[in-house]
Parts: sequence; C-alpha cells; structure tokens
Amino acid sequence: MEDTKFVIIDDNNDHPKIIDKIEKLNNNIQNGKHIFLFLSMDGCGHCISTKPNWDNIKYKLKTNNNNYVVARINSNLFDKVKGIGSEPSGFPTLRYIKGDKVKEYEDDGFRDRSTDSFVEWIKNKVNEKKGGSKKRKSRKTSSRKGGKKASRKGGKKTRKSKK
Repeated sequence: MEDTKFVIIDDNNDHPKIIDKIEKLNNNIQNGKHIFLFLSMDGCGHCISTKPNWDNIKYKLKTNNNNYVVARINSNLFDKVKGIGSEPSGFPTLRYIKGDKVKEYEDDGFRDRSTDSFVEWIKNKVNEKKGGSKKRKSRKTSSRKGGKKASRKGGKKTRKSKK
C-alpha cells in the first residue's frame, strides 16, 4: 500500500474507473483526510502549464503520513465530488479540504506554482496543529527592582548595575 495517495480523475463521466475514483475521493473527504485538490479546465493554458508540477508532487513528497490525498480532477466532474467548496471562479483552482474546511492555495500566502511550493504547502497543512501553529517556547528574562539584573557567572549569581 502506498504511503501517499495520488489520484488523477480525467473527464469521462460514465467510465467505471472514474466513478470508482470519485467515490473513493468522496469517502476520503467524508472521513476527514487532508485533501489537496487541483481543479483544471479543458483548454486552460495555466492549467496545462501547472499540471506537470502538480503531478511531480508524488516524486518529491516523502512522508510516512498516509492521512492525505493529492488529487487532480477535471472541472467537468466538479459536481460529482462532495464537500469541495463553491464552484471555482478561475482555473486552475488549488484547494485544501479537511472536514468542512475548504481553503484556497493562494489564501495561505502561496503564489508560486512550482512542485517545491506545492510540497511545502502540503507539509505545512498536514503538520498544522489545531488551534494554530506550533510556537517555540522562549526564555523570559526578568529584571529586578533597583535597575539590577540577576545574571550567572561561574555558576554563582551576581548583581550587575544597568548603565
């Protein structure tokens, strides 16, 4: 079994393999997996130029996490996939879906459509914790009354005057 699932669903509405792929994608969305979706439109120049970079994600993304799916679907199949947000206003449309949350690629501050940027976006979203991003703990320095700071020198506390 693959660690990461990569799905390409072309425009052939009635083909049994396409119907099966759409059902699996719908199940993954419903089950709360991280979904990274590329919606393309036939004849779209930007879609055509972005497709190879999107498809190369599978060669660059190395992880043991199997809780996500990277998918590319044709816009003609948009209405068959459930829970992926409103109809796109432009193409290509790149979206992150997790449960009922749908977010555009550009809304996360990404503009570059390179494979490396896509991989960075995916890693950021998959590793994102509930309630915000992970923050480093910083050490607080406190000053003492009288303008003197406690500092350590040679293992003993000494007092230094602020100047």
